[in-house]
Amino acid sequence: MANISIFSDEWRECLRAHYTTVVRNQDKVTEKTLRGVMHEAGFSDAELRELTVRATMRVEDVDADFVPDLQVLEAEPVVVPGIAIAVPQEVIEVALVEESVALDEANAAEIEEAEMDEREIETEGEGEDDPPPAAPDATQLSLF
Repeated sequence: MANISIFSDEWRECLRAHYTTVVRNQDKVTEKTLRGVMHEAGFSDAELRELTVRATMRVEDVDADFVPDLQVLEAEPVVVPGIAIAVPQEVIEVALVEESVALDEANAAEIEEAEMDEREIETEGEGEDDPPPAAPDATQLSLF
């Protein structure tokens, strides 16, 4: 059984706060060594990416010359609970149109395939000398 300290949660919270400050101050030397300590404390790379995003997502909390590291976001999507991402209406409309076109093409292919199957069933057993099948009895009803 591992020896777990009653202060382990506080220690992890302290590491999170320190890492956030280091990222905001762009202290690359400390960040490199702190990452090692945080890995030893059980933090995953995904958790460190999330902390980086949280540390840099508020403009008023960083220095004026701060440049965000966009490679952090390219590595793996980071989902930050409680944070909504604004997407321009044009992007949403394009995505909806593309999805609609793809669905229409898929439906058209399915309908064409079903019609081909139906034609094959109708032509099975018909010879060259056979008369065409009789039309089913249909009665036209009028409402007037």
